[in-house]
Amino acid sequence: MGEEQGEKYLSPPLFDIERSYDDSTSATPLIFVLPGADPLQALTAFAKRKKKLESLRSISLGQGQGAKAEQAIAEARKAGGWVLL
Repeated sequence: MGEEQGEKYLSPPLFDIERSYDDSTSATPLIFVLPGADPLQALTAFAKRKKKLESLRSISLGQGQGAKAEQAIAEARKAGGWVLL
């Protein structure tokens, strides 16, 4: 058991939004947990490339924003939109 596994198991892979998007479907949403990172610029640029910018809705979660977030998610599920929380 004392064998070294290597760097592959110590460092996370670089995030590839295009590849993640290609792996998703309307029934398998993408959920990203990015500690300490602000993905807004990258996601906005990606949404522009995919011609989805008009369907991207960004909600800053804070006190009292839960109901607003739930509504945005429900609307996005129906219309195929994107929600950034």
